[in-house]
Amino acid sequence: MTKKYLPELKVYSIEQFAKKLGCTTRDILHYGRTGQLKLSVLSKGWTLECGYYEEADNDGGLNCIPCGNVHCSPGTVLGLWQCGAIELAGDGSAVNPSFYFKDYSYAVLPEDGRKKDVIVKEQDVVITIKDALDFEASASDQALSGSDSENTASDGYLSTPYTGDPGRPSKAAHLYLKKFKDLCKEGQVAATLAEQSRHLLQWLETEHPSIPHPTVRVIENRIRSLYNKARTAS
Repeated sequence: MTKKYLPELKVYSIEQFAKKLGCTTRDILHYGRTGQLKLSVLSKGWTLECGYYEEADNDGGLNCIPCGNVHCSPGTVLGLWQCGAIELAGDGSAVNPSFYFKDYSYAVLPEDGRKKDVIVKEQDVVITIKDALDFEASASDQALSGSDSENTASDGYLSTPYTGDPGRPSKAAHLYLKKFKDLCKEGQVAATLAEQSRHLLQWLETEHPSIPHPTVRVIENRIRSLYNKARTAS
């Protein structure tokens, strides 16, 4: 029999990934709701309102800056913010959820002056191959260490990045905090807090370029107590 060579999959359907893990689709939605797994959907040719988030000067939160509309061609992979994942896990559908793609956030845009709801159902959920590998690697690490996930969401707004600094969306504090803890264990602590924060921001921009990034000042505030303890111990 001639072996057939097929293109590699770009995404798993929720059913495919559940079967791969040996769990149910409701389990997959739970992982998305808690922020342990990044969920996505495929555009059906939606026209969405595009924007990005900037750090607010007064309260450390974020302001949404609109930057026009965009037509997402059918099949475009759009990440699902955690509020949508929470809604999906609740009743199996999310109405007009917010998406993210590269460095931007998207919201459903009214068409022809009339609100046209975008309804995402459980069966519409997909998981990219990269996100699937990240999830499985994280689960394997947790099993080996016997520890709970560090990726459990705390702000209720994101599916990715999971947890983080104040605002909407959050800015992946768990990523640079984990990186800093690893550096502390290796004895690689910078001479100053500012230098350490700049190093962590550069690492975040290199390793996770598509997620919202905090400012150096925000990182300083986040790691200050850990940094002081590390410097005292060194």
